Amino acid sequence: MSKKGPPKTVDVSYSELQKFIEIAESKESICKQLMRYIFKDDVKIGEDTLVNICELFALSISVRKFLQEIIKQSASVAKDKIDIKKITFRVDASHVLTISTIMINIVSICESLARQNYSVEVH
Repeated sequence: MSKKGPPKTVDVSYSELQKFIEIAESKESICKQLMRYIFKDDVKIGEDTLVNICELFALSISVRKFLQEIIKQSASVAKDKIDIKKITFRVDASHVLTISTIMINIVSICESLARQNYSVEVH
């Protein structure tokens, strides 16, 4: 009797990928605005806060680009034969784990910034 190991791939819908992309784009945009405000107006800010904003910006860009690349590669394979928004993406389980870890870090940084009175939520 052979044991079944963990799945090698995870099925993800276009809308699920798009939701994560939207979250990443939102955080990226807010971080840009905060950095502009801080650097343009020479705002006094703690080093930890600045590091958190920069880290959030970098993580958001990384996850957005990675997810967009998954969609782009699938679209190039489909070559307009199918509607990309209706397919299920089969993503390597290790990539899903990496994306999940990054998203958890994004949430953690947002919570840390909120405690420092910097909101990175859409109002």
